[in-house]
Amino acid sequence: GVYCLTQNILVEIPELQQVQTGVANLFLQSTDASLTMNVHESSAIQKDLNRAMDKIVNKTTSKDSAKWVKSALMGVSVNVPIHAGCLHLGALQGVHLCDWTGNSNSTNGRKLIVTVQGTEASGCRAVHSFKAPKRGVLLSTHTFSKAVPALAECKTGVLNLSLEHTTAALTINENADKSVQTDMDAALNHIVPATWAHSLFTPRKSGSLEKTPGHMKALLVGTSLNIPINRGAFAFGTWQGIHVCENLSPPPDRKVVATLLNQRVQSQTSVSVTAKRGCLPITQLIQDAAPTIATCKVGTVNLFVQHTSASLACADKAASEALTSSLNAIVPEKWNNEFFIHTHEGPDDMPGHVKTTLTGVSLTIPISEGKLALGKDQELFLCEHRDEGGWGGRHRRVILITVLGE
Repeated sequence: GVYCLTQNILVEIPELQQVQTGVANLFLQSTDASLTMNVHESSAIQKDLNRAMDKIVNKTTSKDSAKWVKSALMGVSVNVPIHAGCLHLGALQGVHLCDWTGNSNSTNGRKLIVTVQGTEASGCRAVHSFKAPKRGVLLSTHTFSKAVPALAECKTGVLNLSLEHTTAALTINENADKSVQTDMDAALNHIVPATWAHSLFTPRKSGSLEKTPGHMKALLVGTSLNIPINRGAFAFGTWQGIHVCENLSPPPDRKVVATLLNQRVQSQTSVSVTAKRGCLPITQLIQDAAPTIATCKVGTVNLFVQHTSASLACADKAASEALTSSLNAIVPEKWNNEFFIHTHEGPDDMPGHVKTTLTGVSLTIPISEGKLALGKDQELFLCEHRDEGGWGGRHRRVILITVLGE
């Protein structure tokens, strides 16, 4: 089932009321559930989400592994802006727990960790209005490059971008070849076909049924990004850029909340990882690469892969092979022969870009008493989606680690 947690968070975390501006990281210590932000009072959307994820994932893996894959795809960590003591959500948005076990009692005993990062500096928050020129996946780095006034003077920090909407999404992927944007849009349309509006999703008396595939794509891709900042700019890899996934036509007016966290930064360091194609466990590597984690009593660590065909996931320790095989089935290489345009870098390249958008390059984990606050069976994975590593990279991937806390 899908359960709205917004009100529970506001009631059970009274410390939120003391924060004027900041970001709340919500982290679920679970390997068979996810956290999402979408329509807060629609049981139909919630049922449609379950149907869509069953359709996308169940055919790609065993019944026992499906819950792990769904948890990894949808994610267990979300970042929500705070303003005037409240979670700054759009009018229709809510925070949801998605239970993938099918057991109505399985939510009992799950632990949600809420870490509040406030900022008192001026110029660290802004709300931007924009409208995409058309439906599709659109490179929009320039739209957010001066998101808040304090960004240019920020030595190190993390910028949170959060859309106030449930039918659009944000992702980081290739900034060079426009065919990647075209192929990404086509891939998302194949993963969540428009025909599901009438063949799979719940009929409605009110609202537009055609919007439901847009809700599903926004859930898969995500509406919030945490981006590391270094020397007043996005700490991107060479080929990275921010993309807006606009799922409606004609595009409506959109708003994004930008919040810069530039206080209580303990460290920002990087680690290089060499891995073969698949999902590599990296929890201990991250803990060792950032010594300030061990000295941080409470805080967060943002992990950011500076590449466009490798990503991050938090999943069950036993989920590595299942997640790899499911992603290969959800985004098959045969699409290179069917509709992909961006094929000149090899058969694993464009599928790797799509898998990266589905799982994400940025992941925020809470810190408690000097340790990553992972659940009992949770593991951090670097997901390598290519055989060649991209442009002779030989699978050398760089992960930027930013520790905030006290």
